[in-house]
Amino acid sequence: MSCTSVALCIAVGFQTSSGDGAVVAIDPTTGLALGATVPVSPGLVSVSCPSATVCEAVGATTFDTSAVGAAVAITPGTTPTAGPVQSLTAHSELLGVSCFSAQPARPSA
Repeated sequence: MSCTSVALCIAVGFQTSSGDGAVVAIDPTTGLALGATVPVSPGLVSVSCPSATVCEAVGATTFDTSAVGAAVAITPGTTPTAGPVQSLTAHSELLGVSCFSAQPARPSA
């Protein structure tokens, strides 16, 4: 779980019925969901929100017996929205993410 403010946190995880991922906004004071749970294709294990307007979540999708690492951009809100899934190569799994800045990484010259 990662908080964008004192009033809003974003939590990620697995949906037990399908094994797919889920994203939900949480009130950090009560621990209750603020809106609907949003399903996403990969199972998610970690989220980082470097600003009030952007989060990044990571996890993996399993195809047969091979895990494929995946990353998903999330727009925080009472009912968060998930962007397209960015998949990695087979036999990979992302277990954690930490974002220092909301700015995209830029290659050095």
